[in-house]
Amino acid sequence: MTGRRVAVLAILALALACSGRTRPEPAPPTPDEHYLIETYVRIQRAAAEYRARPQRAESLLALIAARVDSARIDRTVRALDRAPRRWALVFDEIERRLRGAAPSASSQRVP
Repeated sequence: MTGRRVAVLAILALALACSGRTRPEPAPPTPDEHYLIETYVRIQRAAAEYRARPQRAESLLALIAARVDSARIDRTVRALDRAPRRWALVFDEIERRLRGAAPSASSQRVP
């Protein structure tokens, strides 16, 4: 009888685990994640101009480098490394922006 109870409990646990629960939506990007995303996108867009207009691209990259808060970027990367699932959110938003799509509704900044 004990073996039967264990089997029933295992089946119930499996049924509950597969009962259609969905994962909650990830939290929208934090302000620091937004900063990382924006900085990366600016760098990529400036670098993309390099072949056609190298002087302009160098100027843009120098401007970005002068203004970027590297300590903030470093803190953000370390925080993302501690919560690796957040990287997917960041990469998805970078990809959307580089493709020219508007930022997703969940990643819009609140004024």
